[in-house]
Amino acid sequence: MVLPPSPFNASNSLSDITLSGNEFSSSWIFPLVFNLSSSLSSLDLGFNKLQGEIPISLRNMTSLTNLDLSYNQFTGQLPHLLGNMTSLTFLDLFGNQFTGEVPHLALPSSLSSLDLSHNMFTGTVTQCIGSLSKLEDVDIRSNNFEDTITESHFFNLSHLQWLDLSYNQGISFNISSGWNPPFQLTDVFLSGCKVGPHFPTWLRTQKRLEYLDISNAEISDTFPDWFWKPSPKLRTLNVSHNNFHGVLPDLSSNFSHFDSIDLSFNHFNGSLPILPPNGSVVDLSSNEFSGSISNLCNETSCYWDFLDLSNNLLSGQLPDCFAYLANLKYLNLAHNNFSEKIPSLNISLSLHLQNNSFTGEIPTR
Repeated sequence: MVLPPSPFNASNSLSDITLSGNEFSSSWIFPLVFNLSSSLSSLDLGFNKLQGEIPISLRNMTSLTNLDLSYNQFTGQLPHLLGNMTSLTFLDLFGNQFTGEVPHLALPSSLSSLDLSHNMFTGTVTQCIGSLSKLEDVDIRSNNFEDTITESHFFNLSHLQWLDLSYNQGISFNISSGWNPPFQLTDVFLSGCKVGPHFPTWLRTQKRLEYLDISNAEISDTFPDWFWKPSPKLRTLNVSHNNFHGVLPDLSSNFSHFDSIDLSFNHFNGSLPILPPNGSVVDLSSNEFSGSISNLCNETSCYWDFLDLSNNLLSGQLPDCFAYLANLKYLNLAHNNFSEKIPSLNISLSLHLQNNSFTGEIPTR
């Protein structure tokens, strides 16, 4: 095959090439940049249509610190050659079709950010990250990894801040209740892993948490009291699709600001908790909350966009304060025991009130 003339021949000192978001579909592009191997530090070919296996000649690009091959159509096993790229700190292979185990020493120890998500990798987590002591961010979600996670997996990962193991159904946790991790995480995503049956008590040591997702994690437990103490950094909490139970405390003073709280599909009971006023999404659906929701009127300046209280045991008359919640776009109160007339509601996009016992006329707004 005759290669097209290289657009990079005019300069052999380029350090950064970004060709992402195009429709390149052949690996001929690699030879065009190999002549820059002595100077190139960053190569971004993400979101193209590149196919086949990663070319072996990539190992000669030892000066690379950033390599982005995300969202292409690469196939086959991850080659050992990446382990030779000893300057590489950022590697993104998200959204390809890689298969098989990650070979030992296939990943350079210099990595601080690793994204292998949305592929078809198998094998153990230890093979991927156990020896990468400089890792700060690791994302291996949506693969076919199988492993029992213990404290030893994280022994070398003192710099870790972002951990995403979600949607690997073969991953389970066996961590002692007294474990004190060597890291401080800001983002934890373990959805679809077998974290339970108990609440992961090691989270008590994590003082910088901003995002926590332990949904669909086979947890059957109550929330520990220490978790609900003020968490000024926590912005997103998702514990949906578990078997949590018990009564929730007043949540209005526990979060200084949040984007989303999703406690749906559990067995929380008792009265509806007082909610934080300054978030955007609150989902408490499919639980066993009972009684009135009049305490929602304690926060008439709420900034909720989405409020879902459906499939509970809530009852009584709807409070008038819904008319003053100007930001509320989605309200779902379906499948409860509400009664009497429907007050004025200021909902701009979606309203669900089915399967209740309302009477009287429907308000015009």
